[in-house]
Amino acid sequence: MVRVMHLTTDSKIAGAERLLIGIAKEYDKTRYELFFCILKKRGDLNREIEELGLKTFSLNCKSVLDAPRAVWKIIYLLKKHKINILHTHLFHAGILGHFAKLFCPNTKVLMTRHYSNYTHLYGSAFQRMLDRWSLRVTKYIIAVSHGVFNALVELEVADPKKISVIHNGIDLRKFPEFFDDSGEKRREFNIAEDLKVIGAIGTLHPRKGHVYFIRAAALVCKKRKDVQFILIGDGIFEKKLMKLSDTLGLNKRMIFAGYRTDAPSLLSLMDILVQPSLEEGFGLTIIEAMLFSKPVIATNVGGIPEIVEDGVSGILVPAKNPEAIAGAINYLLDNPDKMKELGSNAKSRVYEKFSLSMMMKRYEMVYEKLVKNEIGGKKIWAH
Repeated sequence: MVRVMHLTTDSKIAGAERLLIGIAKEYDKTRYELFFCILKKRGDLNREIEELGLKTFSLNCKSVLDAPRAVWKIIYLLKKHKINILHTHLFHAGILGHFAKLFCPNTKVLMTRHYSNYTHLYGSAFQRMLDRWSLRVTKYIIAVSHGVFNALVELEVADPKKISVIHNGIDLRKFPEFFDDSGEKRREFNIAEDLKVIGAIGTLHPRKGHVYFIRAAALVCKKRKDVQFILIGDGIFEKKLMKLSDTLGLNKRMIFAGYRTDAPSLLSLMDILVQPSLEEGFGLTIIEAMLFSKPVIATNVGGIPEIVEDGVSGILVPAKNPEAIAGAINYLLDNPDKMKELGSNAKSRVYEKFSLSMMMKRYEMVYEKLVKNEIGGKKIWAH
C-alpha cells in the first residue's frame, strides 16, 4: 500500500480544494492510502474529506511565525504514518513541505502547480526565490495546464524533464445531483424571473480580475435593464470591489454573495459565467459551468485557452478589458441561439477532455513512477 499525504494551505473550498475532494473520491483504494493535511485552521475541506472516511489534519497556522512549528508537525506526521509521497498544493504548502522533506529522506515530494505566473505578478523577490528553490528540490511537478508548464520553464527556470501536464478533472457523476434549483436561488437573492443573471465565482483577489467584471457590468447596465450581476466569493479585495460597484452606480444590479460552499450549484442560477482572471493556472469553475451547459466568457490567459475554444465552447477576451467583456455579454444576450450552441458544445468538451477519472489515472501513473524511482522518463502529458 502506497501512502500519500496531500498538503495544502487552506480549508476554504476554492479550485484547488475542490480538486482535492475529487481526488479523495476517485483514488484507487486497493493501491493507495490517502491523508490530507491543511496548514491553516480546520474548516470545510476537512469536513468534506472526513465525510468520505479519510483522515485529515490541521496545523492551525496563523502567520509566518507559525511556520517552524508547522514544519515540525509535518515531519512528525510523515514519520508517524510512514508517508511514501508528500503531494503539495499551492505556494505555502509547497515551501513548508520541502523544508519538512529535508528531515524525511524516505519520503518523496511531488508538487502540483495550480497557478501560472502568480508569484511574478504579486509575489515579493523573497517569495520568488523560495518558489524557485522548491521547484529545484522537488522530485517531480504536475502542471495543471500547458500554460503553467510554460510559466514554470520560462519564468521559474524549472527543469522541463521533471514536469508533466495533467489537466484538472471534474466528477461527471455528480452532475445529476446538481438539479436545477435556480428558482430557489432567485428567491434567495430576490432576483426577478425576467432578468438574465451574469455571474463570476472566485476568491476576491486582484489576480482574479473582478475589477474588470464590475466595470463591464456598469457598461452593460448603461445599455440594458434585463440583467442582474452576481459575484460569489470573498477575499482581501472585497471592500475595494464593493466601493467600486457603488461608485459606478450599480447598487442592486451587483450582488456580492460572499463565500459559499454551494458555489458550484449556484451555477444553475446563471445564464452566463464570466472568468475575468489576469492569471489562471487552469480554471475549475469554468469546466463546472461548462458541465451545466453555461456559456463562458473568459480571459485568454494561463491555461484557460486549453479549456475554452473561442467561438466554439465559449468566448475568449483580452485580460484587463471591460469593454471586451461587456461586448461579449451583450452579444450573447442578443443571440440566444448562440448561447445555446456554446453551452451544448461546452458540455460535450468537458465529457471528452476533463473527467476526474482520466485525471486520476494520470496522477497515479506519476505516483507509480515515483515509488519505483522511474520518474524523469516518459512524460505523462494531458491530451
